[in-house]
Parts: sequence; structure tokens; C-alpha cells
Amino acid sequence: MAITFLYLHPIYDNDVSLGRQAFLQTDFTTAQYHYVSRENIVAGVPGFVLSTVFLFAPLLFLLRRWRLPVGAAVVVLGLQSLLMQGLTGFQDIGLAQLGLIGAVVVAVLLRLLDPAPSSLGRLRVFCAVGPALFWGVYFAGIGLKDHGLGWSAEVWGGTLVWTGLMMLALTLLLSPSATVAETSAPVSGPGTPR
Repeated sequence: MAITFLYLHPIYDNDVSLGRQAFLQTDFTTAQYHYVSRENIVAGVPGFVLSTVFLFAPLLFLLRRWRLPVGAAVVVLGLQSLLMQGLTGFQDIGLAQLGLIGAVVVAVLLRLLDPAPSSLGRLRVFCAVGPALFWGVYFAGIGLKDHGLGWSAEVWGGTLVWTGLMMLALTLLLSPSATVAETSAPVSGPGTPR
């Protein structure tokens, strides 16, 4: 499924750097630049959200069933990052490296929170914070390399929030809390034995 949205994946192509913005400014007229720059964000933010689902859903699936071994997040997230950049012939190996570093950061979070199938709260915290950390490494790496980002703080900050909310929503859908019948105490009344 991820291959369908290949061109929207942030690790396939860097759309958030100052270099991308400079390219857009030099190759388009002023009127065109504002439109193209806006479209870069309009396509970029959903690309991050969809990529988050493609990257983290397999990890969520595994976490719902088993306690994962150390390094599982690096394998699941890092391998996808390498494969996505590999489709470009590693034109920007730095994006794959950022994906691997982000995967290591998520693996550390996974060890710290230790979400298990029985600990729904920790699983939800992991799914809300994990994508923000993963993409935070991505934005930080690009920002350090280019001495800034081509997207405003509101856009990249909002992207971090939306990716975390997307995985939290997916967690809520796939792991509903206990039903009322399971958690409520028995009701005592006139016809109920005590």
C-alpha cells in the first residue's frame, strides 16, 4: 500500500528543506511560487500522516499481540525507511539515515514505556509520542543540515501533532477500552440477591 503513495512519503523526497524552497523560488515566478509553495505543504502534510500510518501500523499490530524484543522498532521502521529511499537509488542517503536514527529513538521510547498487550495506556502513549519523535528527528536533521526548514514552525509543528494524533486514533480504533459491562460493579436492587 505504501508504494501507492510513494511520491508523498517524506523519506522518498525532501520537501521541507530550505533548499527545496530556494528551488521553488528560482524556478517559478512570484505568482507561481506562492501557489506551488502552498501545494508543497498541501501535499506534504498528508504525506507525513499517511506515511506515519504505513510506518507505525505494522508496529502497532505487533504490539497489540506480543511484547516485542529489543530492536524490533529499528527493524520495522528502519527497514521501511531504507527501502523507501532505496527506490530512488539512494539519491538522498541522508533521508534514510534520518529514518534509521528516528527508528532508534522510537526503539528507546519503546523500551522506556514497555507497552504490552495488557497495558493499554502505555500503548496509547507510545503511539501518540512515537510518531512525533520519529518525525521530529527527521525535521531536526534536515533543519541542522540546511540551517533551517523551508516550512514555518506552525506547519512542521502541526505535522508532528497530527502524526501523533493519527496513531493515537488508530490505537483507539484497534484497541478499544473495556466495555461498560466488564468494568461496572454488579447492581444491587430489590430483586437482586446480596
